[in-house]
Amino acid sequence: SDSHIGSLAEKKIFNDFLKSNSPSDSNWKKLAKVYRDKADGKNVNFKLPSMLKAYYKTWVKNSEIVAKQRGLVSDVGVLLGEFFCSRTSEFVEKLPPTNAANNTTDNIILNTATQDDH
Repeated sequence: SDSHIGSLAEKKIFNDFLKSNSPSDSNWKKLAKVYRDKADGKNVNFKLPSMLKAYYKTWVKNSEIVAKQRGLVSDVGVLLGEFFCSRTSEFVEKLPPTNAANNTTDNIILNTATQDDH
């Protein structure tokens, strides 16, 4: 039926879109337009943003199931993107500030090396 994402072509459109877009209302509208542009009445049908939003919940569950089957539970977060971004920013905040003295030493070494080449 048109109300869900059934064909492989439709699933591919959905998966490809989520690789580079976050799940948001404005993006569901964008994705609905992608389906409209690609609709051929056979492999790809029109989708409403609300359908896509509903399917996303199923997609997340399926992603988790697949990940568990492969023993990649921690990778579900990476798959979903948002989690990964929040973890990365936490990690960056915990890094010690770069030592200015080290940078100076590096610059001196670099400059010396450059002068030797002339």
